[in-house]
Amino acid sequence: MDLNAKIDVGGYQLSFHSFGSGTPTVVFESGGGCDAESLANLAHQVQSFTGALIYDRAGLGQSDPAPCPRTIRDAVSDLHVLLHTAQIPGPYLLVGHSFGGLIVELYVHQYPGEVAGLVLLDVPHPEQSLRELDRLPPPSSTEPAVLTNLRNTLRAEWNDPSGDAEGFDRAASAAQVQAITHFGHLPLVVMTAGIDEWEEGFPSDIARELESDWMHKQQELAARSTNSTHIIATESTHAIQECQPDLVIDVIRTLVGDLRTGDTAA
Repeated sequence: MDLNAKIDVGGYQLSFHSFGSGTPTVVFESGGGCDAESLANLAHQVQSFTGALIYDRAGLGQSDPAPCPRTIRDAVSDLHVLLHTAQIPGPYLLVGHSFGGLIVELYVHQYPGEVAGLVLLDVPHPEQSLRELDRLPPPSSTEPAVLTNLRNTLRAEWNDPSGDAEGFDRAASAAQVQAITHFGHLPLVVMTAGIDEWEEGFPSDIARELESDWMHKQQELAARSTNSTHIIATESTHAIQECQPDLVIDVIRTLVGDLRTGDTAA
């Protein structure tokens, strides 16, 4: 099936594109503020061995805006309606990048019977902005501008839904995802970027502390399933799908094959 269309999910329409055929269907969830094109390179390759779907969340790309502020639960509801109204065959292998990973995590929690596996691409902790704020030193008139800018950005992300491109209330959304403690034996692959990028002049000691906390939380995320793999994408910055697309495709292809043969033991 190759379909490019829009679906009404409750007063507004979401644009989606499905490719290929076969199950499990690989459903891609883009990062915060990013439309379907950010993962289209992966979907175009996946269609050679199974069905794939990309879509624009409300307010992004070709999709209509939705009432704001929104939470991750709203995004999960939108995706659920889209998949079932468009009759996209399950089960689903969900692939989420960055903030989109939080959406697919909650989807698994709410609709566990629909999900066959989960791939998370450099996905943050639900309270990542708050965690990083807590690890920054108190404001100082002598601090470098890059540190001040980061602090201001993190505060805006956490406290001001109107400043979010999609109108997400990050604090309310975090509480929803924090309720997830385990995925049971669900096949889970956590992929973590191996290269951290910092603006020139950012204090190296603070950068190391933030990097250490990120990696620790990535390891905790992988531990949420008894059937998980943690992969460090050593040649990638945050956008693993752009830096090492072949690595991501290999992970997806292997998971699809294992799910079809029933060989998903860790």
